[in-house]
Amino acid sequence: MATEAARIRAGTRLRLPDALVRATAISIHAAAILKTDTAWKSVDRRVRILGHAAS
Repeated sequence: MATEAARIRAGTRLRLPDALVRATAISIHAAAILKTDTAWKSVDRRVRILGHAAS
């Protein structure tokens, strides 16, 4: 997992925690990665952006 996260981090602008999320998704063949950060949309085709919770 660490090697894949390092490869992702080297090839993208992702910080380590986000690279670990993506590496995990890749390793388990995840169908989707749920995030609230719209910048993730360009990172991986599996990303599904969740709306912000109303306060």
